[in-house]
Amino acid sequence: MNQWIRESVGKNAVNDPTDVEVVENLLLEAGAYSPMLPSIEPVSPMEVDQNPLCVQHLSGDFIQAIEDFQSLWGFVDGRVDRDGATIRRLGQITTGPILSPISMDRITRGGYKISYIGETLPFPYRQLLGVSRSAYAFPDGSQLVDESKFCIDLTGRNPNDLIDVDNLPHLLDLFRRWSSWGLELSCKILVVRSGSIISSSNSEAIKCPVQPYEGELKSPSTAVKLGIGDNGPRFTYTGIQTGRMLHHKKIDGKYFFKYGGLFETSNLMRGFNCITYIGAVFAVDSASRAMSYRGGELAKYLKAEKCGMESKKSAEIKEFFAENPKGMYLMWSMGHVVLVIDGVVHEFSQSKGGYASTKAANWGYGIHFYTIRKLKLNT
Repeated sequence: MNQWIRESVGKNAVNDPTDVEVVENLLLEAGAYSPMLPSIEPVSPMEVDQNPLCVQHLSGDFIQAIEDFQSLWGFVDGRVDRDGATIRRLGQITTGPILSPISMDRITRGGYKISYIGETLPFPYRQLLGVSRSAYAFPDGSQLVDESKFCIDLTGRNPNDLIDVDNLPHLLDLFRRWSSWGLELSCKILVVRSGSIISSSNSEAIKCPVQPYEGELKSPSTAVKLGIGDNGPRFTYTGIQTGRMLHHKKIDGKYFFKYGGLFETSNLMRGFNCITYIGAVFAVDSASRAMSYRGGELAKYLKAEKCGMESKKSAEIKEFFAENPKGMYLMWSMGHVVLVIDGVVHEFSQSKGGYASTKAANWGYGIHFYTIRKLKLNT
């Protein structure tokens, strides 16, 4: 039950002056009424004599405004009932929807779960997601400026699922514009008509992904470039069981870090472990499970070929690379996985603080047994 009006307003209605004023103000705030005359017109003494109950008229402009507003939903009767759809819609438009807390979702489903309580609005109303650093941005009644730089158009979308893979790139681009990788921003749902913000929802925080990697993958030179890093926060070693990965498909030309299928949002975890580093070099799909256990599964995924180097120790390995100074190889033991390119070991290691490269002849093999498989240059 709404708390806006006590009785009906409009055609064949009670039309209490207080209720008429409420509906008039709601229509005005909703941008749906531009009165040429007062909404309530006085009646003549003769009309009162003829009908003692007749104390006022509603102007034609006012009735027309009600009907025009109702026509947006396809049902017109010129009447606003206290518990009807028209007053509920006017209330929603003028007070704004209720934005639910924002949570992370799998990247393949849009990356974020953003929803609101309220009805999808018809044209000429539009609903936008406004993104900013401040919860006080986008004040009601203001004109919307540079919409595409700060907002995503959500008009017509399901209120329970506003972000999908098709509009996710736009959202990520807003994060880029705000230089907010690995930080939090503020979101609101805006109700807009003719470029003016009619109302806005409550504000909710959204966690931005860490800065994505914008380089190219799937080449031998990637091992060095990816290891050295980019212009974002330094890559870190993220742990044996918690290796972060690169989402294997570019989004808006960038590779995003993820963990458990979700965007990584902590700059302290922007990096890899030994096997996810190599998986990133070759843009391995995490759904393949190729990075889930040692190097054997990864070797199968990359179609690495046996080269007579199964479970060998350091002396034989050094001899092998001395005789094979060129080429690209995957090498692993029970506890570590590395990439060897033209006689240089490329790795991500906790003990070495992340990425390191060492000549194979000087690398510390210890007492471990290693397996070596040859990779094709176009892996």
